[in-house]
Amino acid sequence: MSRLCEDLADQLDRDIDLINLRTCDPIIAMQVIRNGRLAFADQSDDYHQFVARKISEYIDFKYSRKPAEDHLVDRRIVGTRGTKP
Repeated sequence: MSRLCEDLADQLDRDIDLINLRTCDPIIAMQVIRNGRLAFADQSDDYHQFVARKISEYIDFKYSRKPAEDHLVDRRIVGTRGTKP
């Protein structure tokens, strides 16, 4: 994949990142869906199913991480008031 990345970077005359969206972390996939540009999709239905599945995985991930994130926020708020958590 590094050779492909190098070839694309040369043709586009810019740095690029290539990742496997089927196997990457849900946070990365969501960032690509939100901010990336689609370069190629041979069948529109496949693309839309893929996006729906990745969004669902992201929502599940965020739901499972919410208690840990809330705990970090609580510690940070308490810590800024000078009270030990």
